[in-house]
Amino acid sequence: MSYRQLFTIAESAFRAKGCSTAMRREVLLAKCTMEGEELSFVLERDLEGNVRLSLLTDEPAEGKEELVVKYNFFLFGVKVMEDSEGYIALATELPESCLLNLGASQIFKEAEKLAAIYRNIKKSIHREKHS
Repeated sequence: MSYRQLFTIAESAFRAKGCSTAMRREVLLAKCTMEGEELSFVLERDLEGNVRLSLLTDEPAEGKEELVVKYNFFLFGVKVMEDSEGYIALATELPESCLLNLGASQIFKEAEKLAAIYRNIKKSIHREKHS
């Protein structure tokens, strides 16, 4: 199976879960509603053969640098960062060969994992605001 086939199957997996999707220049965009919240995911492949799944948020990163560093220290395999527009983003990367063996369903599992981490980050932000 090629990575294009993997992305096509991943697109089907996202759609089967009720997400809207679009392919743009070998990048899969998915907008999903998870636990009542609309989330945007980007799936892309780099030149080294890694597949990156990113969760783009509408949570401003300004003033939350310490929280971003804290989550990066404790999370394995997930990067919490500020995107180019100043918002918090989460990303995970897996070797393409690993995903080809695990199947596209693993991509949606990773999306659910990123969503759960983001919910925890939002709870931490809410706690900090009220303390």
